[in-house]
Amino acid sequence: MPKFHTLKIKDIRQETGDTVSIAFDIPEGEEKDFEFINGQYITLREFIEGEDIRRSYSLSSCLKTDNEHRIAVKKVPGGRMSTWLNHEAKVGDTIHVMSPEGHFHPNFDAAVAKSYVLFAAGSGITPIISIVKGVLANEPNSQVVLFYGSKTEEDIIFKAELEQLQANNDRFKFYNILSRAEEEKKGLSIFKKKDVFKGRFDNKKVVALLNNYADLSVENEFFICGPNGMMDTIHNALKNLRVSEENIHVEYFATPDQEEEATPTSTGGGDATAVILLDGEEKEITIPAGTTILDAAIDNGLDAPYSCRGAVCSSCMAKLEEGEVKMKMNYILTDGEIDEGFIVTCQSTCVTDKVKVNYDI
Repeated sequence: MPKFHTLKIKDIRQETGDTVSIAFDIPEGEEKDFEFINGQYITLREFIEGEDIRRSYSLSSCLKTDNEHRIAVKKVPGGRMSTWLNHEAKVGDTIHVMSPEGHFHPNFDAAVAKSYVLFAAGSGITPIISIVKGVLANEPNSQVVLFYGSKTEEDIIFKAELEQLQANNDRFKFYNILSRAEEEKKGLSIFKKKDVFKGRFDNKKVVALLNNYADLSVENEFFICGPNGMMDTIHNALKNLRVSEENIHVEYFATPDQEEEATPTSTGGGDATAVILLDGEEKEITIPAGTTILDAAIDNGLDAPYSCRGAVCSSCMAKLEEGEVKMKMNYILTDGEIDEGFIVTCQSTCVTDKVKVNYDI
């Protein structure tokens, strides 16, 4: 199970007007705990105004080429962690950081020659640029195409780095789509000339981009990260093009806004008993009807891992070893993982009167 470590901030860069990137020092002897696959994320924990705040941020770096652990943080209105990181955090400060996690990544193989098509918008570029670097560094025969949506030129996160990657690698093509392109007065002139590079992603634009700037005659692996509506639009466009679901990978930064069925409580409508395995210890707790396993564990003083509380990260993942639960939402676990008994405890309520949950997996 991933653990929190105390890391020191070693570098802060202003990437855009509302986004900083932050790199961390990894203490000697803890390097193995922070090995990661391009596309994964880390969870930060900070006590802000007396409250325990946890947020997950994707790594933008590549260990093989950058030799650092860097994230990008876009300031969110009302977001306490993002505001603190953008305006108060300083080089030399320490913060609690959990070991890397996540399933949003390719399975790199130097022997293959694959074609990757990546879509990103806004801060969704963070895991995507890491994947770009990973493909270029680990698969010398693979090709990468990136379509990145931003409001204006000034909002392009990692703009210089993306342009440098393209200049240095003929296997990487980068296209930026500006939703406010009509306001631009300079730079990126090619994008001002073609309507396909203006506006937001929609079905027509996605199809046009793929037909003109990607090779649909070969099997592509698609990775998508950005606002939920944008990802749904691109996902649907790919399905209409008969792209196999197993070749489409999405990373949610927030819970999709959709209706969910009501979550059942225990069979008797009352409390359930749960045996929790955490940090090598076993504890029996009572879970009130309708309360999630994660909330009950925290209420009982257990330091159970979590971050998003919205079923879009895997920080609170555990294995159900006995009993039955119902997950209200799940945007991270695969069908295979669910079949093996894995659950996201932030969304799991008890169906049976007794369950056994193992966080030490």
